[in-house]
Amino acid sequence: EAVNDCGDSAWQCDTGYTVSPAGDVNADGSIDVLDIVVVVTIIVETYNPSDDEFSAADMNSDDVVDVLDIVILVNAILGD
Repeated sequence: EAVNDCGDSAWQCDTGYTVSPAGDVNADGSIDVLDIVVVVTIIVETYNPSDDEFSAADMNSDDVVDVLDIVILVNAILGD
């Protein structure tokens, strides 16, 4: 039995949305400098991200968006 956003069920529910892959914070289908800009605005608290945006920005999955996530994102963009 699964417990999920749809309640108790023997099946997992389809919530009708997909989560952007790590790094694609603005969900435009590519990981680029525009995603870095959004991450910076999250860090300096001038932008309140959605849960999906926060998850995509949290590159190291430590539940904090910080400069370490930017470093990982830049390395992903550069292919390192």
